[in-house]
Amino acid sequence: MNEKHDTPAEMKYYTRYETCEILHISLSTLDTYVKKGAITCSRLGARVRFTQDDIDKAMAKNRNN
Repeated sequence: MNEKHDTPAEMKYYTRYETCEILHISLSTLDTYVKKGAITCSRLGARVRFTQDDIDKAMAKNRNN
């Protein structure tokens, strides 16, 4: 069996704008969620990026509230 696992080099990183489109929220709401810890992000230099896992976890938290 040849299973493919995402490694950090293979993971898709989404911009703030793409993440907002996926979550159907505004940039200011996304910034608030990051500050409150409702969604985690990765910083690549000065750039902020979100993985699909970050987005999925944020959506799961929102569904449970």
